[in-house]
Amino acid sequence: MSAEPRVGAGDGAPPRAVGPWAATGWRWGAVLAALQLPLLAFLWAANAPGRANNDIRNQADQALGTIPFSDWHPPVMSALWEALLRLTGQISSLLAVQLLGLLCCGWLLARLIARYTGRRWLSLAGVLFPLAPAVLSQAGILFKDTQMGVALLLALLLLERVDGLRPRSWWWLLPALTALGYGAMVRRNALVAALPFIAFVAWQAWRALRARREARGLPPRPRRRLSAALVLGLATLVGTGVFAGATLAADKVIVKLKDVQRTGQSNQIMLDDVIFTVPADELRASDLSPAFKEHLLSAQALCAKKGVIWDAYWKCYGRGVDGKYYAPIADGPELKRYWLATIPQHPARYLEYRFATYGLYLGRADLVWWDTGWRKDAVPVGLGNAAGPADDLSRWWVLEVWQKHLGWIYLPWFWLAAGAAALVAARWAGRARALVLVAASSALLYQLAYFPVIPAAHFRYTWWPAVALTAAWTVLAAVWIGALTDRRSTAGRRG
Repeated sequence: MSAEPRVGAGDGAPPRAVGPWAATGWRWGAVLAALQLPLLAFLWAANAPGRANNDIRNQADQALGTIPFSDWHPPVMSALWEALLRLTGQISSLLAVQLLGLLCCGWLLARLIARYTGRRWLSLAGVLFPLAPAVLSQAGILFKDTQMGVALLLALLLLERVDGLRPRSWWWLLPALTALGYGAMVRRNALVAALPFIAFVAWQAWRALRARREARGLPPRPRRRLSAALVLGLATLVGTGVFAGATLAADKVIVKLKDVQRTGQSNQIMLDDVIFTVPADELRASDLSPAFKEHLLSAQALCAKKGVIWDAYWKCYGRGVDGKYYAPIADGPELKRYWLATIPQHPARYLEYRFATYGLYLGRADLVWWDTGWRKDAVPVGLGNAAGPADDLSRWWVLEVWQKHLGWIYLPWFWLAAGAAALVAARWAGRARALVLVAASSALLYQLAYFPVIPAAHFRYTWWPAVALTAAWTVLAAVWIGALTDRRSTAGRRG
């Protein structure tokens, strides 16, 4: 390393080696890619053909054509899975895409660190990124949350390549927005996580327009922070509208092509609000139909007996029509009418309930690891990983090493705090500032957006914040270590 010739970057960045074996050279990039291969083999051995629960089985059944498509889960994931099945004939194809996407993120992260620090050894942190306990914990299960997290991280690392002052870099926008679009479509509440990405694109567009104006010899407009912030906010708002419209249009195409059945899944949230905030006496005195009223009162009593404060559809209400999984609530329209007429009229008790559920979410992390023995729903569709050394090692790392001794790293409050700290630390992130700001703000917005809808304390709901912030803090640590090494090296030469 020390024998490598180095040149100054000229922009405040650390000095970089030159040549194909430099940290940013193509040969070192190939080495980083090659180092991913044993990691891919390990992850595949531990998880193939993919861990699954009842939600994933429902989506797999749709992809296999066993049941009709429905919108309980956004249909884009089942549509992608169906296409992969037609292409490969393998149910494990979705896991292959998920793991390859994750490792691609690790490689991009390694290359990014190499560019920021000019050091090959620091770039190895990107290669090891998928083995971070919070990342590895959900990497092998085919949750839509995991699909979303991989897609958003890929979009983040591709967008980082976009520079408004380099016109050719705008080509990176196409794959980045494709990944971002899939991430936003695969989970309904993911749009809020995409807002910082859109703000970043708007900022780069503003830089490009300013540079073009100066290139034409026009006098630069005075930089006023307030006006610039307003323009950026407006551009972000317009961009969000365009992006949301595009994803909605794509979703409608899938709904039409796959004849997706409506399930009214959002009624599950309204059901929780009614059962857990409306007193029994008030329910009895309501104008609801007698049968529906009795059903709600029975579910309310059962939830109280079980000590349950959320997820009534699954735990107390008896699920949908005829007790079927993922079926719409028979009295869905009446539930919606009653919710609109009642819940907004009592904001205090609604907020009290939602603060209680969100507080419970922040302090718990259920299902950090999906055990190999939980195969009841996986086996019928050809899923479910096999026990073996790779699975044992992964489980030991995630649970025995980390959850047992440092379990707080899986708790949502920790990632909320890590996101807030990253926003502050971005001030000293150098060229990584934009990436850290986007990652941290996306993670925070996503977590905070769960306040009115959180249905359980499963760790998968916190996986995107954990992934985004693990990446952000990895970059921050690498940048700071690189800067410290530079200072010591400079001091040593002067001494």
